[in-house]
Amino acid sequence: MPKDIALGSAHAAPGQLTYGRWHAFDHPTGTPEELPVIIAQGASDGPTFWLTANIHGPELTGIAVIHDLVSAELAKRLRGTLVCIPSLNPAGFRIRERQPYFDPQDPNRLFPDRPKSGKPDDEPSFPSMQEQVWARLFEEIKTSADYLIDLHNASIQSIPFTIRDKVFYEADEERAAAEDLQRRTGELAQALGLPVTFEFKRKRYLQMKLHRSTSGAALNLARIPALTAELAAPQIIVPEVVQAAVNGLHNCLVTVGMLDEPLREVRTPQFDSDYPVRRESHPRSPAAGIARPRVRPGDFVRAGDVIAALTDIYGRPVGDGAIRTEQDGWILSISNGIGVYPNSIICGMAVRDDEPLVMKWDDAKE
Repeated sequence: MPKDIALGSAHAAPGQLTYGRWHAFDHPTGTPEELPVIIAQGASDGPTFWLTANIHGPELTGIAVIHDLVSAELAKRLRGTLVCIPSLNPAGFRIRERQPYFDPQDPNRLFPDRPKSGKPDDEPSFPSMQEQVWARLFEEIKTSADYLIDLHNASIQSIPFTIRDKVFYEADEERAAAEDLQRRTGELAQALGLPVTFEFKRKRYLQMKLHRSTSGAALNLARIPALTAELAAPQIIVPEVVQAAVNGLHNCLVTVGMLDEPLREVRTPQFDSDYPVRRESHPRSPAAGIARPRVRPGDFVRAGDVIAALTDIYGRPVGDGAIRTEQDGWILSISNGIGVYPNSIICGMAVRDDEPLVMKWDDAKE
């Protein structure tokens, strides 16, 4: 028999699709903040796969993907349980903002942090409302999830891609398990079928608190294979991207043994690379001005190539009139807008990754 799984008022039923709400907190006005929950459970036992979306209010594609993937008919074919939260951030969804209106922080940087050793007289922490909510939800994830994929969008001009985190560990005896976790995460990423990039270099990764993202915490604290899927443009639904993601998630369910069905084609640009790549916010503008891209998402560029023209408001060149890349790599996304300042990010790129895929937490303190 399948596992007895419940999340809020949604209680899994073998062979069925069930709906409910998970109570997050009450607003000062007394109005409850609740997350929508969909559970599809098969008639036989198997893994529990969590699928979450819309942690940033304008990032909408994941909602459509969940709607198109999950059905009563799917529940009849499943082995195991699919737990879905179509919107992790209803407050941000309502106002079309990245952050919820009750907390100015990025909600995808507030999941539990790695426990730190401290003296008994250390100052107490005062977690925000969002951090308190995520601490409770994270316990639900740890209790039931075997896999997790969090669905996002990048920028108006971007390709769909998958982000993998590095796996960190504490002691030497944990390295083998960490390597196995990274291997299983790689299998999940391969099944999803989108081009894959690792996260930023470790120093910036920790500075940006990406280890406290939904998938980062699931991977490195709950120790389950977890990914972030960036599904191209926010604020709009692109049918081809939705279909590619639905097919990729179907393939993930097949790969982890939850469906016994043929794999589906995932049509999306790919990186022609025999080495791992990582995210990089590059290039950046050297000066204020008007930046007009000369590349498209998915393009491969080489060091020295012109990525954007840079002019003043009158159209006259600033400097030599060009913003160039200093690295080889693929264009993942192009930043919104054309007005830039010194160090404004022009593109997101996937560049060669020379850091280990598994490392000690202590080694990441640079």
